[in-house]
Amino acid sequence: MLSVVRGRFVFAAAILVLLAVAAFFFGRQWIAAYDEDHPVTFDCVISNAKASAVSTHSGRGVGSYTEQVDLHTSNCGHLVIRDRITNENSAAVASTFERGKRYRITLGEASLSLRAPLSVLGAVPEVRGWERG
Repeated sequence: MLSVVRGRFVFAAAILVLLAVAAFFFGRQWIAAYDEDHPVTFDCVISNAKASAVSTHSGRGVGSYTEQVDLHTSNCGHLVIRDRITNENSAAVASTFERGKRYRITLGEASLSLRAPLSVLGAVPEVRGWERG
């Protein structure tokens, strides 16, 4: 009887490890695909917008930088724009946001639902669209 319980425990642990590995490698793609089909729009007041770059370098120095625009809002938290942002246009995109003004910002439902657990990993919801509101 004890060996059956132990066997079930090992099987369950193996499944959990496989799911964790799959989520690690494919999680971003799954979230992005879901977000694409499930947009959510909010009215956000901009506190600050600035061009920045996020590093994907490992401890061994392998990786790259991704250009982005950081949006800090008074009522929607910290958000980033990465889609179509380059080193050449990041400052110009950031300068289109006026401090204290309201914008209709579209985010993905999965990114919002998983915001708290993903923030532990340093992930910030990505803006899918915006317009002055």
